[in-house]
Amino acid sequence: MKNRLSSGILFVVLGLLIGVGPRTIFSVCPVGNMPMSCHWSAMAEIGAGMLIALTGALLLLIQNAQIRLGLSFTLFLSGVLALLLPTVLIGMCGSVHMDCNKLTLPALVILSALVIVTSAVNIISLLLNEKRRSGTYVR
Repeated sequence: MKNRLSSGILFVVLGLLIGVGPRTIFSVCPVGNMPMSCHWSAMAEIGAGMLIALTGALLLLIQNAQIRLGLSFTLFLSGVLALLLPTVLIGMCGSVHMDCNKLTLPALVILSALVIVTSAVNIISLLLNEKRRSGTYVR
């Protein structure tokens, strides 16, 4: 019960930070006449962040361990997507001196890494608990 609440709330918060953060807290470069790639990364992160937040909310509500395991795998892959959007798939501005490269990119990398690591820990925890319940756990 504690794991379900703490991990669910953590994923909702991380998802909201990933989705809304590039537009508010750690904003990307201002949009001029022609939007730069950091603008499009921020737009794509809205979708990835909301997917993480919604999956975290489902993790809060659902008690079935097998469904929670599937949701944790979804969170792992969503975290990988959130990491790849600003680093590989879309990218940020070309100059390292731009605000998006100094603030937004490191923040998104850290938040995405937290989603990946936390979901991996959650997957391992759920698998170990399932083995203990079924009696196939070997010491």
